[in-house]
Amino acid sequence: MMFKNKFILISLTFFFSCTSNKLIYNKYESKKGNYFNISIEENNMFQYSSVQGLISSTSKGTWIKKNDTLILNSFEKYKTNYIEIVKQKIINNTLNSVKIVDNMGNPVENRILYFNNNFNIEYKTDVYGYVKYQEQIKDLDVLTFSDIYKVELENYDYYDLIVKVVPENTQYSYFKNKKFKIRGSKLIEIETNRIYKRE
Repeated sequence: MMFKNKFILISLTFFFSCTSNKLIYNKYESKKGNYFNISIEENNMFQYSSVQGLISSTSKGTWIKKNDTLILNSFEKYKTNYIEIVKQKIINNTLNSVKIVDNMGNPVENRILYFNNNFNIEYKTDVYGYVKYQEQIKDLDVLTFSDIYKVELENYDYYDLIVKVVPENTQYSYFKNKKFKIRGSKLIEIETNRIYKRE
């Protein structure tokens, strides 16, 4: 009898969980001021689009539901406007090797670099994304068409570096643990209180 009751309880929990999730599989939109659209799909994927003035952006990723909260995380390809060190190795040499790559790991040619806050002398990456520099370095700045990105190292030394630089791309939106409250047929973006209504 106890086993039967447990089985019934587990079955009911699973049923209501599935039913609850099915209720959020839909498209939601907000048209107040600008246009925002979120499509919540059954395979735990989402699609997002927005039109704000002349700027349109999109995103795709995965979602999870915790109680009455929906959490979105975009795929990494939608992350822009950042710099990070992919490889950092101190070398026994007097010639630094610095390679600049994009978000796919491809070398970036003709990217301008400045070393140790000296903006009077610029260096350009070659066809393989490399710059060779003869003095110890503590920091470097990478110039893109839209901004300057800085990397600071722990100590002055000679390095073998690979640095990923991804300029801002307004056509992409990136969500990391973006939270929405589920309220009936609506999603409420916690950060902005923007209301998305089910289509």
